[in-house]
Amino acid sequence: ASGHRLVRAKQRMQDGEARELVSKLLLERDDWFQYQEVDFSQNELTAEGMQSVVDVCKRCSGHLRVLKLFRNRIDDGCVPAFGDLLKHCYALRELHLSHNKLTEEGIREMVAACVRYRRREDPPLWLRVEQNNVSD
Repeated sequence: ASGHRLVRAKQRMQDGEARELVSKLLLERDDWFQYQEVDFSQNELTAEGMQSVVDVCKRCSGHLRVLKLFRNRIDDGCVPAFGDLLKHCYALRELHLSHNKLTEEGIREMVAACVRYRRREDPPLWLRVEQNNVSD
């Protein structure tokens, strides 16, 4: 972690490693993280690993602006974690989930979660989901 960014990209990290890292981070502090960007892109995370990352993001609350999870193995099982993220991280502006395993139905559920949890005063959310398991 450096400054206002937590970067763990390109480490071939799997769900168990993400869980261990997040547990360690959460044990080290009992207050809020100041991260504006969290980057776990280009790893081997699934929906389970995304939940671990969301656990850190929730402790960033109003600080978090960007979450990068592109080029992982995240599928529609991430929808509950996505809803959890939106409930806590109202300042989030960018969520990068391209090059994963989301289907059209999962993306629809994510958009519905945006409608459900985003408030009118929240900034617009750029949800990048290209190059997933969606047919044209």
